[in-house]
Amino acid sequence: MHVVMIGGSDAGITAALRVRELDPGADVTVVLEDAYPNFSICGIPYYVSGEVTHWRNLAHRSIADLEAAGMRLRPDTTVRRIDVPGRKLLITSPDGGEELLGYADATPEAEQSARAAEAAAKAGIMLLIEPLNPRDRPDYFLTRVEQAADIVRKVGAPNLRIQFDFYHVQIVGGDLIRRFEAHLPLVGHVQVAAVPSRREPDEGEVNYPEIFALLDRLGYAGFVGCEYRPRGRTEEGLAWARPYGVVPRGRACALSAGVQSAGETAVVS
Repeated sequence: MHVVMIGGSDAGITAALRVRELDPGADVTVVLEDAYPNFSICGIPYYVSGEVTHWRNLAHRSIADLEAAGMRLRPDTTVRRIDVPGRKLLITSPDGGEELLGYADATPEAEQSARAAEAAAKAGIMLLIEPLNPRDRPDYFLTRVEQAADIVRKVGAPNLRIQFDFYHVQIVGGDLIRRFEAHLPLVGHVQVAAVPSRREPDEGEVNYPEIFALLDRLGYAGFVGCEYRPRGRTEEGLAWARPYGVVPRGRACALSAGVQSAGETAVVS
C-alpha cells in the first residue's frame, strides 16, 4: 500500500505516523509545500522576541526524524492536480519540473523496480533491493525490510529479491529471527556485521551463532556476505569464521565448503 499525505502540518504528519504504526510495511509519502515539516505557529512570538534564536527551531520534527520513522518526504513540492481514477498526483518539484506521483498500489518504487527486473531478466540477472538504516544512510528512502517485501510482492518478478542485512535490520526494528523467518521466501542474499560497531560478527549485541544456526534450520541455501570493517588484517579477523569452513591463507581464503572471498569480504555458503 502506498499512502500519500498532502501537507506537513500537525494533522498530516500525525496521520502519516499513524499509518506507519498500523501497517509497518506501508509506503508513506508526505508532500510538503514548505522546506520543513511540522512548524509551530504558536511559537512565532518566541522567535520575534528573540527567545528562539532561529526560525528552524520552531519545527517539532526534523526531516531526518520522520524519515527514520519509515516515511518519505517531498519538501518544496506543490500538488497541482489529483487524478482520482488514475490514482496519481500531478506535482511540481523544487526545480519547477512536473511529475506524476502514484498512490494506492502504484508506488513509484514498485513501478521502477518492475521495469528494472524486466530488463535484468532478459540478461539472466537477479536484482536485490536492500533496506539501509537511517543512522548510516540518513537520505536513503528504503529503511525497513517490510518496505522491501512490499515492493517485491507488488512487482512479483522471480528475479527481484531482498538483500537481508542483519546489521541494518537489527538497527531498524530488531526481532531478527522472526522477521527473517517471515521474509525468507523473498530473500535472495544475506549479510552480517556486528552491531553497533560494524566490525567482525563476534562482538556486539547480535547472537550470530544462533543466526547461522537459524539459516541452517530454515534451509537457506544462498551465500552469507560479510560486509563489515575489519578491526585489523582481514585474515586475522576471519578467526570467527573457522567453524563455518573459512580457512585464511595469505591474502585470500581457502575455497572450501562453498566459501568465496575477495578483498575485504569473505562469503560463506
